[in-house]
This record gives sequence, structure tokens and C-alpha cells, in this order.
Amino acid sequence: MEKNPDLVIRKGEKRDIPFIIDTIVAAEKSGTEKFSYATILEMPEMEVRKIFADILAEDAQGQELCYSGYLVAEVNGKHAGSVAAWIEGESGQRSTMIKALLLNFFFPKRNVKKAEEKKKYLDAMHFDPELNALVIDIGFTFPQFRGQGLLAKLMNEQMRIQLERRPDVKTSHIHVMKNNPIAFNIYSKLGYYTIREKKCDDPIVLEWLPSDTQIIMEKKF
Repeated sequence: MEKNPDLVIRKGEKRDIPFIIDTIVAAEKSGTEKFSYATILEMPEMEVRKIFADILAEDAQGQELCYSGYLVAEVNGKHAGSVAAWIEGESGQRSTMIKALLLNFFFPKRNVKKAEEKKKYLDAMHFDPELNALVIDIGFTFPQFRGQGLLAKLMNEQMRIQLERRPDVKTSHIHVMKNNPIAFNIYSKLGYYTIREKKCDDPIVLEWLPSDTQIIMEKKF
């Protein structure tokens, strides 16, 4: 996919699961120490990582906990970054429904209950992409590989692949925490613009998430 001999961009494979988990954790932390899945489920990060390995191995398409939905960038043979993408509802179910089924099946019931107790706060920031929109999610470049435009290259390649397969898709959505201006600027340069901000007014949400405000961005094709 990439002509630069030092850079390879390829579809995620099962062997990439440990790296994809690192990507998810780093992206969810958004420059803080708060890993949302661990704080919301009230579990140690390492336990969440172990369960994520099982979930990703299922490769349930149509949401971000799916290794084949990622494009992986390697620089000189080392994992450098990755980006997940899917067409919302293409699998027959909403991404949030697929992910909820996976989390309910794989995580201990007591921890799922802990998450459910926080639902009213988290719902204040929740956003469902429109059906048939291209969703780009969990984009991250590791620090030692920044400054090379890898995130933009990964996103552009995801758009190219998905739109070549589904030329009928006319809209793309992405969300970013308000405390992450670097990612916001990258998305803006790629043609995404803010359509909405969703904020939880209760400060308790900052105990679980890196920000109390989520920015919803859109791009038209």
C-alpha cells in the first residue's frame, strides 16, 4: 500500500492483537493516565488488556474491538501506529450494540454492573454515527514515530479502501476528546469539521474519562 520502503501500511492481522491493544489503551487515555475501560469497569488495566485479547481474537466486525478493522503502520519493521474504521451498520447491527454484546459476554458480570451504574453520565457524551457513515476511530501514532504524518496517512488509506469498496458512502464521522487538540488539528486538516460537542455537566465523569467533553466531527465526500 505504501511506496516508502521504510513504511508499510497493511491490514491488521491476528498477530497484531498485542499492538492493537496498546493502541486502544493509549488512544483512550488521550494523553492522561485514565484508561476509560479500566476506570468505568473498575478493573486493573492489565486485566482489561487480557480480556481485550480474547475479544479482539473474535474479530467481530463493525466496531473498534476487531483486529481486521485496523490498518497498521510499520516503520523499519516496528509497529508505529494504527487506525480503525468501519461502515456503521454494515454488519447488520449498530457498532454500540456489537460492542455491548462483546463486553457483556467477556467481562465479569460484577464489573459490567459497575459500568451500568455510570451509564447516565456516560450517555451525556455518547454519540451514534449515522447509518452507512464511514466511522474512523482509535487512531494513534506512538511518540517515537510522530512528526512523519503517519496518522494522516493511515486515515487517508482507510478512506481510500472503504470508499473504493463502498462508493455510495457520502459521510464520515470521527470523535475526539476536547483535551486532545493535536488530534483535532490533524482531523481538521483532513477535511473534518465540528458538528457537535457533547459534555457531561457532572464533574464525576472526570474520574473515569480524560475529558468531560467529546467533539463530534464530520466529513462529506
